[in-house]
This record gives sequence, structure tokens and C-alpha cells, in this order.
Amino acid sequence: MSLYECVVYDEYRRRKKINLELESIDEVNNYAIDNKLSIVKIKLKSINNKKLKDKQLKLICKKMSILLES
Repeated sequence: MSLYECVVYDEYRRRKKINLELESIDEVNNYAIDNKLSIVKIKLKSINNKKLKDKQLKLICKKMSILLES
């Protein structure tokens, strides 16, 4: 899933910003058609903004070293 930030106009010509968590741009377009919205701008945003903790990074490095040695 990806997060899309969209600027749209509704059927009454009011400008809105909406965030949609969908699979692709095609689904965003289908959503707009189904809800009678006119898309002005679509921006792809990342969902995973989490940082790795030290223990997670250590584990990843250890697994990568084992993989590279083999």
C-alpha cells in the first residue's frame, strides 16, 4: 500500500486535500471517478517513516554478514 496526497475539486467546485492509502495511481483515479472528484495534483508519500532501533540495525547487520560470508 502507498499513501497518496491528492488535491481535488468536488462536484461543487470546492478544493480539498485528501490522503488515500491505495495500491496504485489507477486506484486513486477510480476513487476520484466514483466520488465525482476532479484531481488537480497527486503526490506519493511514504508510509513507513519509522527509524530503526539499535537492536534492529544490529540484527540486520549480523544477518547480512552471515549472508555475505556464505
